[in-house]
Amino acid sequence: MLGPPDEIHRRALNIPTLAGRVWLRTAGDLSAYPVRAAREAVDHVASQADGWWLHADLDVLARSEFAACGAPGEPLMPGGLTWPQLTEIVSLAVRAGSCRSGTGDRADHQARPSDDALTQRYR
Repeated sequence: MLGPPDEIHRRALNIPTLAGRVWLRTAGDLSAYPVRAAREAVDHVASQADGWWLHADLDVLARSEFAACGAPGEPLMPGGLTWPQLTEIVSLAVRAGSCRSGTGDRADHQARPSDDALTQRYR
């Protein structure tokens, strides 16, 4: 897991982290070297599974890049990626070969494997 944005919510609800049980890098871990962290994540997942799914939430973008991030009333997360960084990270994952293509949307959370036009853009 790369940069799960739930630390504020977890702490408020006294829910423990998954760190130590799954491969995880916090948002803070990613801020200095996001592409390097993504490469480490891709290498790790590809070594563990023949195929895997990438979910990239646009909430990882900096507010200056995409102002529509987050839900109403949700605390602002510090930092965030630029569009070029997100593009590089998604491209890296898709080019790994074992990343399955498709898209989903936050409203209905349904995967659409046949809709891989977006994924093809990054190959």
